[in-house]
Amino acid sequence: MLGPEVSAQLRQPVVVENKPGAGGSLGTTLIARAKNDGYTIGVAGSATFGVNPAMQNNLPYAVADFSPIIKLASTSNVLVVPAQSKVANAQEFLASLKSGALRYNSLGNGTTAHLAGALVARQANATADHIPYKNAGEMITALVSAQVDFAFQPLPAVLSQIRGGKLRALGVSNTTPPKALSEAALLGPALATIGVKDFEKANVWFGMVAPKGTPRDVLQALNRAFAAALTKPEIQDKLLGSGYDIDPPASAEAFEQFVADQRNFWVDLVRVSGARAE
Repeated sequence: MLGPEVSAQLRQPVVVENKPGAGGSLGTTLIARAKNDGYTIGVAGSATFGVNPAMQNNLPYAVADFSPIIKLASTSNVLVVPAQSKVANAQEFLASLKSGALRYNSLGNGTTAHLAGALVARQANATADHIPYKNAGEMITALVSAQVDFAFQPLPAVLSQIRGGKLRALGVSNTTPPKALSEAALLGPALATIGVKDFEKANVWFGMVAPKGTPRDVLQALNRAFAAALTKPEIQDKLLGSGYDIDPPASAEAFEQFVADQRNFWVDLVRVSGARAE
């Protein structure tokens, strides 16, 4: 999405390569090992730079192996229940959670969705059974068909089901509603407003990084190029229409501090949740 516009800003060709695998660790490791001349950069996210380092002691990379460029966008984790659920709002959900025996699912142990559930249960002095799935389609099907009671999912992953009436949203992690969604009221309140602390830190986010030691002037040029790309209406329409919020332009240093804060948050949550890498 951003490649052609960044290419125009830099007056350099931009080739995008998808390197999935190992929860994002494969592609992230390739960036860490690349030459630090600014010609090889990559995407950092809440999983690869927040949850994975907190969960796994044997990652093939460390956050310190990278030079931050810019934070691009973020989206809420949304508390959703099946449409047929008797739980009508976030307050009723918390009361139901305290009664015990609720089940929720995610795409695996140690994902942001798993740990978001652990965070809310912890603050409610309650427990909930976590059911991990390895396939997104099966996970959503189980949720829609009420095989589980609730889930926390990134907004873009469940927006179509919310719009279609198959899932009902009860609340969001972000403290402000998505900027471009006319149906933002369907998502429920910020859970912070009903006493769930720090849940906004469980947002899903992504940004750009380069290998450690990339020259400062190169990082600044890349920062400016991505910031300019995010101002283009066609890019904003795609991101905002999918449920993402575009972050205000900020420096590489601000992104570096954000990543450090995120790591501390997830390390603490992993510790108290007892989650373990599979």
